[in-house]
Amino acid sequence: MPPVSTTVADRLPVVQDRSSGGNTLTRFGFALGLIVLMPAFVNVLAFDPVVMAFHNSKILQLANVLCCVYGIAMILTSREATNNVLRCRAPFVLIGLAFLSMLWSYDPYSTLRASYVLLTTTVFALAMAARLSYPTCVRLIVRTMSFVCVLSVIWVIFFPLYGVHPNIFLHAGLWRGVFTHKQGLGVVSGLTTGLLLFYGSLAFSSAIVRFGALGSAIACLVGTQSATGLLIAIVLTVTFYITYHIARLPVPQRKAMLSALFGLIAVFYMAFHFQLLDFVMPLLGKDADLTGRTGFWPWVMNNIRYSNPLLGGGFSSGWEEIIAPDQSIDNGYIELLGSFGYLGATIVLTIYARTIWIGSKLLLSQSQDAAIRIFPFNIMLIEFFINITEANFMTKSINSILVVVSIYYAARLRTEFNLHSADRVTLATKHPAFLQNAHGRSHR
Repeated sequence: MPPVSTTVADRLPVVQDRSSGGNTLTRFGFALGLIVLMPAFVNVLAFDPVVMAFHNSKILQLANVLCCVYGIAMILTSREATNNVLRCRAPFVLIGLAFLSMLWSYDPYSTLRASYVLLTTTVFALAMAARLSYPTCVRLIVRTMSFVCVLSVIWVIFFPLYGVHPNIFLHAGLWRGVFTHKQGLGVVSGLTTGLLLFYGSLAFSSAIVRFGALGSAIACLVGTQSATGLLIAIVLTVTFYITYHIARLPVPQRKAMLSALFGLIAVFYMAFHFQLLDFVMPLLGKDADLTGRTGFWPWVMNNIRYSNPLLGGGFSSGWEEIIAPDQSIDNGYIELLGSFGYLGATIVLTIYARTIWIGSKLLLSQSQDAAIRIFPFNIMLIEFFINITEANFMTKSINSILVVVSIYYAARLRTEFNLHSADRVTLATKHPAFLQNAHGRSHR
């Protein structure tokens, strides 16, 4: 009788590294696309320093088209990638909802353009996740984000006209690097800091390079004076290490710790809702009401209730100019309500919440490395947090790319976990000694 393999993962092709997407040229293409869709260098390619205004850039439009074509090509040239992407339906539901909202949009053409950009961002992220192995994809994302932070520091020093907010702007003197606004750089540098503090050794084998990248990200955080970016860095780092610890515990302890984590999240939410955390923002040098924004959020919500509350005003249709003119909302949840109404917003948030739920289930599984299993849960959790003070749901941004990658990972890892479980049952039935051996290994 041939020996029985006790390592189930070794016998499943779905967890093997997809080398067809791992060559240098392919990774370079994905890195360039990430920079374009982050989006970086808009202030260089579409900003006129003479009139201090942005304009349409043919180069950026061409870059978006190339990202879409590249993503589609990467998917279609691999049968495995094509099959896996087609099984991941949630991102396509979001795209379909965006295009569908053209039917009731205040500005159908603007909705069409924004929906196309969402399609490009989503297809590119799916291609990257499907063609690269899990560690390779995470490594590429962290390295590219670190590189953008380094470029931002260079732009501030050598090209301050683009890298620093001009004196006529509200945020005069604050860093924006290769982004159009200091909040864009703040969010990216916050995410980069958190990812480097956890995945730094995966991204860079050299400690010198790793600390250099981390120093650049922190410098960008300081230069932007972004309270949101600082909180992102702190929360993301803490949740990564907490969930990593949970994922390495024996299963019964994992369930108890995971329940405690959800309870802690609920407590923080209630404290925020009842304004018990208003003391935090002044500690960071910011107003407790987020520069007056929280004061008019109820007014905007009330206007939405009287303006097609079921379906909203259409995705990126400029509904804000009708419902909340001359106001900067900066809240992703209100933006969802304004765009899709209560019906569409419920669909979007259900997809996001379901991914978090699947991510929590992955924390209890035995498949894959713990550092990879916790990725979807933590990314989706931080996205829920970011959108309290930033409107990043379904935008052309690194946030949307991370969300799509997380949705794909959650779906794929869950499938692999189910295959592991089914295979374990088969082996245990045919070889009773297997179950005892596997149980012993799970606690080592």
